[in-house]
Amino acid sequence: MGRVASSLAVLWIAGCGLFSSDAVCTEPGQELAPGSPPLSCDEAEIAVRYVDVLAGRPTGTADRNLILKDLAASYRTDPGRVRGALDALRATVVELAGQQGFAAAEARSRRAYLDLNAESALDPFPQARRVLSSRVAVWATDEAQQLVLTESDIEGWISYASLCREVQEGGPMRLSVAQREGIYRDLRRRFPDLEREDQIAMVALGPFWRGITRRWKAASYERQQAWIQAAPLPPPMTATSLGYAEVIFGISPRRSAQTLHETLGPFVLDGTAP
Repeated sequence: MGRVASSLAVLWIAGCGLFSSDAVCTEPGQELAPGSPPLSCDEAEIAVRYVDVLAGRPTGTADRNLILKDLAASYRTDPGRVRGALDALRATVVELAGQQGFAAAEARSRRAYLDLNAESALDPFPQARRVLSSRVAVWATDEAQQLVLTESDIEGWISYASLCREVQEGGPMRLSVAQREGIYRDLRRRFPDLEREDQIAMVALGPFWRGITRRWKAASYERQQAWIQAAPLPPPMTATSLGYAEVIFGISPRRSAQTLHETLGPFVLDGTAP
């Protein structure tokens, strides 16, 4: 089984709750760890939110439990260090929330690179650190630019291709696991060779995609048409889902992402809004 298939299997198991029998922080305002003062669940949740933002997707129940239990154990031995780390995590989320579009995408990708390759505010919490690495799921790295292409970034481009195909009345994308693996390998291979602005464009869809979907569904007919007319879409074609996706991925990433952001945006990173 390939990496994409394995990842989907893990997500399915976690979603079924097989690893989440001991729910943590089930009530608002609940105490997570004793102390003077105690650590509340509301305070600790910023660590989960931080992982959400860098991963570009929500953290599942099992991983959320691991993060919160890790924080609780650390707080019992060194509350000052835990509170300092939580303050740093909160400051980063606030900083990312203050940016939009390509600037936010670049900042999030670089922050993920630094967290996974240098120091991180999650370093005092080894389980939380492992969850971060797993959830971010890096597929390609540019060391010189300090940018990473993650699983949610690739999924964002697959979703974008599907939206393009739908507005051209070709129907939503339908890809087999093997076809998705091929797309992942292809985008991973291309990423390091792209110009910096195109690399930033490659990380400028996935972490916004829930917001993009909401904006698209709420948009007026006129606004939807404005994007359709401006978007660099291929001529009407009857290609398979994979063939259509390959054509979309062959268009300048910068042009595709910029048009979407300029026409339907501005967008903030999913998870940064309170």
